[in-house]
Parts: sequence; C-alpha cells; structure tokens
Amino acid sequence: MSEEPGERDAHTSPMPGIPDGSGLEAVADAVLALSAATPGRGALAASVLGFLVADGGQDTGESFLGRANRMAIRYELLLAIADPDALRDLDWPRARLGAVLCVLMARAVSGGSAEATRVHSELDDLDREFGDDAAASRRIAVVRTFVAQSRAFHDGDGSHPAQMSAMVEQLIGILPMEGPDAGAVAAFLAAFGKLAAAQRDPVAMRIALTDLRAAAARLPEGHALRRAGGEAAALIGPLLGMLEGDVGDPTEMPPLSPAPGSGPEPDDDLAMLHHIMLGLKQDGASDIRKVSEAIEHLRAAVRADAPTKMVRILSLIELARLLEARSALTTTMADLDEAAQISRAARDLIGDHGDPLWSTVNDQLARIERRRGDTGARRFALDSLRSTAWQVLLQDGVEAAQRVVRDAAGTAVAAAMQALVEHDPADAVRALEGGRALMLFAATEFRDVAPRLAELGHAGLAEQWRAATSPTRPGGVGSMLAGLRREVLGALAEAPGLLDPPDLGEIAEALTALDADALVYLVAAGREPAGWAVTVSADGRPGSLMLPKLRLEGENAVQRFLGTVSGRTFAASAGQERGDRNVFPDGAGPTASLVDATCDWAWSAAMGPLIGQYLPTLPQPPAGRPHRIFLVAMGELALIPWAAARGDTGGYALEHVAVSQTASARMLYRSAAFAPVQPIPVGLVVGDPDTGDIGVPLVAARAEAEAVHRTFYREGLHVGRRTDGTVCRAGAGTVAELGDWLCAAHPGELLHLACHNITRGDATGSTSYLLLAGGSRMSAREVLDLLALTTDCGISLAVLAACRTAWSIHGYDESYSLGTAFLAGGVRSVLSTLWAVPDGTTSVLMFMVHHYLRTQGLAPWDALRRAQLWLLDPGREIPDTMPRALRGEVEAVDIPDVRAWAGFVHGGQ
Repeated sequence: MSEEPGERDAHTSPMPGIPDGSGLEAVADAVLALSAATPGRGALAASVLGFLVADGGQDTGESFLGRANRMAIRYELLLAIADPDALRDLDWPRARLGAVLCVLMARAVSGGSAEATRVHSELDDLDREFGDDAAASRRIAVVRTFVAQSRAFHDGDGSHPAQMSAMVEQLIGILPMEGPDAGAVAAFLAAFGKLAAAQRDPVAMRIALTDLRAAAARLPEGHALRRAGGEAAALIGPLLGMLEGDVGDPTEMPPLSPAPGSGPEPDDDLAMLHHIMLGLKQDGASDIRKVSEAIEHLRAAVRADAPTKMVRILSLIELARLLEARSALTTTMADLDEAAQISRAARDLIGDHGDPLWSTVNDQLARIERRRGDTGARRFALDSLRSTAWQVLLQDGVEAAQRVVRDAAGTAVAAAMQALVEHDPADAVRALEGGRALMLFAATEFRDVAPRLAELGHAGLAEQWRAATSPTRPGGVGSMLAGLRREVLGALAEAPGLLDPPDLGEIAEALTALDADALVYLVAAGREPAGWAVTVSADGRPGSLMLPKLRLEGENAVQRFLGTVSGRTFAASAGQERGDRNVFPDGAGPTASLVDATCDWAWSAAMGPLIGQYLPTLPQPPAGRPHRIFLVAMGELALIPWAAARGDTGGYALEHVAVSQTASARMLYRSAAFAPVQPIPVGLVVGDPDTGDIGVPLVAARAEAEAVHRTFYREGLHVGRRTDGTVCRAGAGTVAELGDWLCAAHPGELLHLACHNITRGDATGSTSYLLLAGGSRMSAREVLDLLALTTDCGISLAVLAACRTAWSIHGYDESYSLGTAFLAGGVRSVLSTLWAVPDGTTSVLMFMVHHYLRTQGLAPWDALRRAQLWLLDPGREIPDTMPRALRGEVEAVDIPDVRAWAGFVHGGQ
C-alpha cells in the first residue's frame, strides 16, 4: 500500500542500488524463487517487502486495478517468509501494516461478502495492535471505509452507491491532506464519490466525470490517482454515452486493447474491461455487423483472466445477451444455444440466490429457454423471483429496494403467462406472488425478528438486532447494516419458507379464517391474446379463467381514466402537490361518462365472467352472505373500481359479490394470522386539522368527524377542527398526537381520518403522507415504524377518508400505500381510497359505514358494502342519528354519481 499523501516523494527511490517500480517486483520475484534452505531468505524477503510497500504507489504504466491485485499477491507471499527480526534499516511494523492492508483490501474486493466480513474482523485486530499509532490508525480507517463499501456491494445493498459521497467526506477527514497535491487529491476523491452516487443519472454522471478529469489533470504525471482517473474516465465514458442515447462507433474509443480476436495481454485487466465496454456500447443495436463486433469484444473479455469473479460473471452475462440479440436478428438457433450455455456457466459461477446477479442471470435464462422451446423455462424465473425477495430483504433504504424490485413484476407476469398456457395455475399463482408487494413484505418480515432468532438458538444475534433496530439508534427503526441483515436472514432461513409465498393450503387457510371464498389475481393481456383471472378457492383449488377482453391497449376511455386517477395527466406530477379532498378539482378529472365507460369495461373484461362463470363453481356461501373474493389486480388494474363494474342491465358488481383487495397472498395470510379483536366504541377521530396554507379547508370532513365521534365514539378522542372552525378540546390533530395514539391504542379501538393526504410523484416512484395540523406530515413508512413499537396495536379498524390512501407509492405491483402500511402494522381492517374523494358525499358514506358497524355489528367489509348499496338505493331511509349537515348531501339526489362511492376499498379482516 502506498504512503499517505505528503509523507514522501513518489519519485524518490527508497534506497540506492534498489530499482524502482517494476524492477522492485522483479527482485521480489527472485527472492520468492529462492529455496527455503537459502541462508538469509527471510531477511531478504522482509527488506524487499519494506521497499515495495514504500514504493507501492508509483506509476509503472499498468492498470491501477491490475497492479493492486498483483502487488497484494506478492505482499502475501513475502509476508509468509519474511523474518522481521533480521530487518534493521526500515520500520518493520509500518512496512508489515502497509502490506497487510493491501492484502486485506484485495481480499475484500474479490472474496465476496463472507470474506469482507472476515477482513473487517482482522481490521479490528490491527486497530488493537496499532491503537497508539495515529498514522497507522488513519491508514486502517481508510481501508475500513473501503471494506465497508465492498461488503455492502457484495451483500447486494443497493444503497451503497448513494453512500459514496459520505464515504469520501469521511476519507478526506481521515487522510492527512498535506503537501502540494492535497487539494487535487481531495477534489479527485470528492468527484469520484459523486460519480459513484450518480448511478444511472446521466446529467449527474457527466458533471462528476468532468470534475474527476479536471482533478486528475492537476496531479503529477506519476501519481497513482491520475492514472486511476484516466482509467475510470475511459471505462465510464462509453456507459455514459449509452445512458445519454449516444451509442456511437466503438472505433472512436481510445485503443486501450488489442483488436478483437487476438485477446488482451494476460496481465492487462484494463484492456479486458475495455472489451466489455466496447461490447456494451453496441448492446441493443439492430445492425448485425455492429452486434457481431460487440460479440467479439465480449469473447475477448471472456478469454482474459478477470481481475475479480464479478467481472468474469458480467462478461459472460453480457456475451450471452448479445448472442441472444443476434439470434433475434438472424432468426437462427446456434447463437441462442450458445447463449443458453454461457448463461448457465455464469449461473454456476454465481452459485445461489444470495448474489445480486442471481436474478439477472435467471431472468436471462428464462427468456432464452422460452425462445428455445423449453417448457420448464419458468423455473429460472421463479429462481429469479426468490433471489429478488432475498435482495429486497437486504436493503436498508426505499430507493435501493425500488431498484431491486424494478423488473420483478414483469418477470412474474411472464412466468405466470407461460404457466397458464401450460395449464398450470398453481405455478401461475406462485409466479405472480413472487413479484407482488416485495417492499411491503420486507417491511413486515423484519418485525419481531429478535424473538424468532432467540427461538432458533441465536441469542447473541438477537441482541445485536435489538441494538441495531432501537428507536434511539441514528436512522430510526428499520435502519441497519446490510451485513447484519444478511447474517440475520441466514439465521432465519434455517426455518423453512422465508423466501417462499404462502402455498395453496396456506392461502386456503387464510381465506377460511377471513370468511372469504376465493383469492383472484387479475392479469391484463400484453402481447398475449388474452388476459387471465388466476384463482385459489377456500378449499385450496387453483384455477384460471381466460379473459379475452382484459387488455388495456386500445381501450381509450379506460386509458384516459387511468391517466387521470393515477395523476399522469394532472396535478400529481413530480414536485406538485394537491390536497383537495374534492374529486378532480377544476374539471381536470374524468367526466362521469368516462368513469361509467370504465365501469362498463370492467364488467365485460373481468367481473362479468367471474360472477357468471367462476362464482357458480364455488360452494354456496353461508346464509345471509354473498360470495366474497379478495382481488389482487396486477399493474394499472389496481386503479380500477372493480366493485363498481356495471353490467348490461345497469347493476353493479357489488350487488352480486363482496370485493375486498389485498396486496398479495403474503399480506392476506398475515392479516388472517392476527387474532381478531372485538371492536369497542372508543378511538381517535381526526377532522380537518388546520394545515396552514397548504390544503383547502374541508368543511364536510369536519362535519363528518364531529358526527362520527358524537354518534358512535363519544368516549374516544376527537382532534382537529369542529364544524365551526374552532380547535377541538382534545387537540389540534398534530403528527405527535396521532403518533402517541398509535403507540398507545388499546385492542378494539378505531381510527378515523377525515383530512388531507398528499401524493407527490407518479406511479413508479412517489411519496404519500397525511397532512396534519401545522402542515406536519406522517408518511406510510412512519406509520409502519410507529406501529412496530408495539407488540400488537390491536386497532380494529382504520378508516382513511382522505385522497388516494390506497394508491401505491412505489409502483402498482408493490401495493405499498398508506392503507397497506396500516394493515402491515397490525391494524385488522382498513378502508382506503383509490382516488381523490369528494368532500361532501364521502362524509355521508362514512357516517353510514359507522352506522352499520355500530348498530348492526357488521364486519368492516360488509359495512362498507352496505353503505355503498344504501347510497345506490333511491328509496333509502336516512337514519335519525344522521346530523342535518350531512342529510343535505343525499336528500336532493336519487343516486349519487359513481365517483362519489366507488373509490373506497376494503382490506384486511
């Protein structure tokens, strides 16, 4: 390892008569070649090692990465035979430390997660050994920082690139930035950190790359970082061009490697990496000649000795992908067969689902084998999904988890479609589950971990977990090292089923416990000729129903509806907030006719066939109850009001079947596992807190909250604003008040929120939060964290009468919403909303929900359905207990607009 900046002149020979640079390495090789019986061999080894460490940063024209690896090998061999007692002219502890640190760095980079963990432990030993040496401690701290990042990379912790800027700041604080090059070194490190953190953001990458080149140019010609910067720019430049849409011509790149076919020099790692970049640069091209050139570059990379196992795996994966691409262009099978063989070789090198690339290679194999006609190709897709579940569990951040799950739903649907074509609905269920609600699964799987670890005999690990997840720990609940997560997951995996969704028997068990008849997945057609309903009945029978009309392409009215309610076509674009509880303010939303057209389509596309063809195959439900199903609507289908699907005669689906929604079978099983609680007339009712100038006043929401509290939950708390605008005696409705109540709620209590919910972003990446008094906010993640502080919150029902509380904030198939956060936290039942609900009619609907809950003792799903049917009945009778302020909303109309009631959905018990 080189000396720290400012400690010596990089161009000074360490000792007269001893050659610099590669000459020193030749001397080292000569010493290593001596027989063990050679007198003085140990002393020579120690002496040469000291000189090598002192001169290790000198530029010899080799690649930075290759030289570091080769020097580590020499250091390790010399350390094994060196005789420190014979060394008199150099400081042996200092020389040994430099060599050991270089070896440890190389081991951490190339050896995988377990090796990085062992290296971390050895660094602890070095800290104890050199505790009184400030310079040594700094060097150890630098290596520790890099090892931590290496371990995060091997662990699949997707947040580690974003942490690079902080890591660089830490390095600059550790290193003694002295001498004429100190400013350039600091600037170089800062630019490198920003480049790593930029990931796939071309603008940020371009700025950081420019800064990196400028900082490198300020360093002397012989400085190791200057060469490293040049190498990084040469390799990242082509990738940046691809991200910016500039594929370009590979021949324009600097000639860092021999022509394809001759292969790189055996020790030229940079040349090999350059071949990979040249191959990548033509990925996706439609010109057969260019793709063939790219294939030859990747072949050259594969023939070379990779500096790390990871690089070799990536070379194989990219070569297989290019062969697959050429096969599609030429319609020949030879390339496809070779692609399958190479992908399998990469899969064998990876080993198992614990590696971040396991999903990548299995996705690739599934796609290739489908094209080759292998009916068992979906087994690779299922392996990929299990790995994705593992990788999501490892993540310690929402953005990192989002990157992991980005392609999971597509993989799941493709595998399910193949299973359905092959008449295997059970495998279709398994596939669809593999791509559903994985971030929510991760958020719930790490609850109650310590007791589970203790039961499995890991008491020490349980204590580590308790410390890492303590609410007083910086970062809060749920923030911990990926290394600890991996260790915990390995321990939990000793019990079966960690990564597997519930099987058919477990789904049947959950349905029975929840008094439901079936779980139904709705999958829209893409390139396939038809969509599907995939079913599991309460007796565990899987099934499927082809739905030729369940497709979104070409359905203009449905597409316009989805564009509006999802926020694609109005105020939910990035950076813009909307908090009005009214449906689609200022006429920006769909017209009633557009919603009606969507409801008509929903009947013909799915609900009509389900009601007419599938439900009659199920046993008759108990007397007094309609058939009841839980829906898992894939993709944008999650925004369709399925219970409001309208038949040819004008009747709605909810007149024939009770429809609840669930994020996944995992979440269904979790809801069923919670012990039922007896509802009590106590709880917290929040009515239109004063949010300042962010949201408009919700006059009807105040009347709703006041009526619900006074009529049904008088012994509970009412916070926010009264009908007259004054602040409630129990509180203003702050985040602190809601948080305190969530942590202290008693079994059976109820939560009713009549307020604003703010959604920002779009369906691929958003945030959603309750807007409370003073403009304070509570997000879905914060809800989960608060509920995790109790063993079992026992809340019987949460009514989220705010806008879009059922809208998934991390992509439709993640189903991570404010509503599902409450369910995941242990709330037994949740009523939430698909879109921005109207302030007036919502208040009437919510009053009637509580009326059926409290006066007739109905379950929440039944109370919501009865309230919706009540609104649809022109002869409805208004309860005497309904306040005059609410009566006016329904007395003047026979049947309210469908938009006024269809947006509410039920989940849970």
